[in-house]
Amino acid sequence: MIIAVPPLLPGLINSINPKIYIGGASHLFNVAWLFGFFVAMGVYTAASLLFPAKETFLTDEEVTDLREEQVDGVEKEKEKSGIAI
Repeated sequence: MIIAVPPLLPGLINSINPKIYIGGASHLFNVAWLFGFFVAMGVYTAASLLFPAKETFLTDEEVTDLREEQVDGVEKEKEKSGIAI
């Protein structure tokens, strides 16, 4: 919000009091929701890439365990359906 809202404030001021001239900033205010969405998406993406949530990462052992569980599950399904392994 700190990055997305300030550029829209001149347009808000102009919509409250049209006598205050702000130049072309009123055009940006007309698409404020669209501007805010894309700015927020960009900031979120940049922050996620620069400061990843490392506590959500899987360790190599966890990944290996998950793969083994998937292989075991596939083999069990093949046995149930009668497909030779």
